[in-house]
Amino acid sequence: TQQQEIEAIAKSFKSLVWIIGEEIWVHLNPGQEVGKEFSPWEIESLKDGREGVDDLVAELMSEHQAIEIEVDSGSSQFAGLKKKIATILEAYPEVTEAFLISFKKDEADDPIPLFGMRQNGLSDKALKTIEQEVRTMTEFSAEAQMPAEFISNIDKRTNPHAVLFDDATPFYIKQQSLPEREEK
Repeated sequence: TQQQEIEAIAKSFKSLVWIIGEEIWVHLNPGQEVGKEFSPWEIESLKDGREGVDDLVAELMSEHQAIEIEVDSGSSQFAGLKKKIATILEAYPEVTEAFLISFKKDEADDPIPLFGMRQNGLSDKALKTIEQEVRTMTEFSAEAQMPAEFISNIDKRTNPHAVLFDDATPFYIKQQSLPEREEK
C-alpha cells in the first residue's frame, strides 16, 4: 500500500468559528458517545465570544428540561447476581473493582441495572466475554429482569453514565496477595 501524507494545521476552536461558512453544520466528536452538533445559528452565536456562549447555553437549557435520575447503589440490591458475577470476575486478574447499581430516569420507569468496573488492560475478547455474561445474567435474573448497561472502565469518562458510580461501593474488589514476611 502507498502511504499518503496529510497536511494538518492546529487551529483553536475560537478561530475556526470565523472560517466556517454560513450554512455549514459542524459535528464535534463524531461517532463518540459524547458529542455536539453545532447548527449555523449556534456557530454565529459563538462568534460573540463569552457572551455568545452564555446566551447559547441559556437557550439550549431552556429547550431541554433537566432529567432527574434516581440512583440506587444499595449493597443489598442484586445480592444474588453480585455473587454470580464475582465468581466470573475472579478469572480476570485485570479487573480490580466491579459495581452493580441501578438507575431510573422517571419514577414510573423500572430500574435499569448498570454494571461498571475498574480494570487494567483487559483484552477486547475478555471485555466482550464479561459484557456478554453480565448482560445475560441480568436479563434472565429475577432480580434485574433486563440486560445491564455495561461500562468497561468507569475511570475513563467516555460514557456519560460513568459519573453514576462516583458514590457507589464496589461489590467486587480484587484480592491482593500480601507480601511474604521474612523470617528473622
